[in-house]
Amino acid sequence: MKRLLLLNLFCGLLNPVFAQSGPGLKVGATYTRYAGPNTNNLDYQVGVQGGLTYNLRLSQEGFFSLQPELLYTQKGARVTEDGRRYSSRLHYLDVPILARINTAGFVVEAGPQIGFLLKQTGNYSGQAPTYAYRKLDLGYVAGLGYQAQQGYVAGVRYNGGLADIFDMLAGGTVNPHNNGFQAYLGYVFGQK
Repeated sequence: MKRLLLLNLFCGLLNPVFAQSGPGLKVGATYTRYAGPNTNNLDYQVGVQGGLTYNLRLSQEGFFSLQPELLYTQKGARVTEDGRRYSSRLHYLDVPILARINTAGFVVEAGPQIGFLLKQTGNYSGQAPTYAYRKLDLGYVAGLGYQAQQGYVAGVRYNGGLADIFDMLAGGTVNPHNNGFQAYLGYVFGQK
């Protein structure tokens, strides 16, 4: 009986803290390229991003929250050779887990991210075969945004890769990592 009473008391105390937590949706654009030694000839490439979010408020006033996301993200780069432009695009399922500070609607967010390579596309004949790409991408995310009380969200982020994108390459080949910028719009359900 005491355990049940303590459990009810604990849940009752947590209810106001998590009352403004909720799922959300987001969609946006990416502006990415491969980075690392000897990648100066690569240009940025525009892609898309979209998916699900869950904002878990950890303080009653919403100052601090944790936000895991599940996002489809396009990354890649362009290269110009002999006057022709070629592209290499990597399609990821990204899972960032962001710590967020919300002050009067302005949001600062940062955290780690893991990405799972879904497929590789492009028209660059010099690109590596699909099996050469690393299936797991590790990185970090940092950004700024605004979240209205009605649940509307807008922001920009920098996404830096920590892992090389290739799993197996011939010796002497440059092994870059992903990096880029993101701009997004979204909505968090259940907001006042």
